[in-house]
Amino acid sequence: MNIDCLNFLLRLYESNHHRVYLAKWSKFKGKNQICEQLGERGLVDFTREIATVKITPAGQGLLELNTVNLLISEIEYKVLKKIAKFSEITPSKLLGKSLKAADCQSIINSFCEKGLISTTTKKKRNHCEVWLTQKGLECIQQVNDYFLNWENSFTKVPKKPKEKPTDEAILQMIIQLDQELGTNNYLPIFHLRKALQPPLSRSELDQAIYRLQGKDKIEVSTLAEVKAYSIEEIDTGIPQPVGGPLFFIIVN
Repeated sequence: MNIDCLNFLLRLYESNHHRVYLAKWSKFKGKNQICEQLGERGLVDFTREIATVKITPAGQGLLELNTVNLLISEIEYKVLKKIAKFSEITPSKLLGKSLKAADCQSIINSFCEKGLISTTTKKKRNHCEVWLTQKGLECIQQVNDYFLNWENSFTKVPKKPKEKPTDEAILQMIIQLDQELGTNNYLPIFHLRKALQPPLSRSELDQAIYRLQGKDKIEVSTLAEVKAYSIEEIDTGIPQPVGGPLFFIIVN
């Protein structure tokens, strides 16, 4: 789909009830050709008028009846007979002094209803109204989705995974949290978990604490008085086979 067709669809989508009289788009170049192209693709529809008429076998059979004048009026007979002279004819060529456009249209409609003639249609030349079809609305939605995905592909910056801290960085975090929280070198372990999980898993942080303890950088004591903490906070401690969980971190 070229940019002109897309622009036509978008402007139509923005119109009231997704429909408009083409005459209002006076500055839109090539609007009639674009409208017809989109109509062929089923993306828009528009008001139509009869382009050509031709007689059917039923109409030809009626003309051959001796009682034809009893079935249709004299003017209808003349119109049908004139149509029969051509393989197809435009309605304008049926007009004459005795037949005005409105009467001609009425006769053509009557003949169509009775199956005496068949017609082809075209986009109405004057006062043509055009509107989006369901297929056209779906097309607009697809275009919208495409541009949203395209925009997101440029605006979304992949998040870099957080680097896992070293043991020394963990030690510095313990010191920093103790100072910020005023825990007097007796830092409850859940504060450290909140700061470092993630990027560390619970097991990884436990192992890091054991390593720091093994290097004599810190000491870890158990929780004796549980009333001051919630069950969730107590569960952050490191379970021990005997006694309470390791809960407080003391920097040496």
